[in-house]
Amino acid sequence: VVQLEELLAVRHSVFVVGNAGTGKSQVLKSLYKTYQNMKRRAVWADLNPKAVTNDELFGIINPATREWKDGLFSNIMRELANISHAGPKWIVLDGDIDPMWIESLNTVMDDNK
Repeated sequence: VVQLEELLAVRHSVFVVGNAGTGKSQVLKSLYKTYQNMKRRAVWADLNPKAVTNDELFGIINPATREWKDGLFSNIMRELANISHAGPKWIVLDGDIDPMWIESLNTVMDDNK
């Protein structure tokens, strides 16, 4: 929990990976509860990225109209950005890592910080 807090203090994105049952979710829940005890309002949104396509996850440009259509991740980022308090805001992608969506996520996080 302490390591995650320290990483979140200096990084804009953090990946917590490991096998099922190794305590990843419990670490996040413990940190969340700690923030609550400290009167910091942490907010999180979670989703399973393998439940949708990459286009549904990140968004897509319509090739005919050049119009952008937000994906789930884009919508969640926008909603969290509109929350005015200074507490931590997390997007938890809960599921198996897939080379397709993780590469897209790395690009999104590098480009947007």
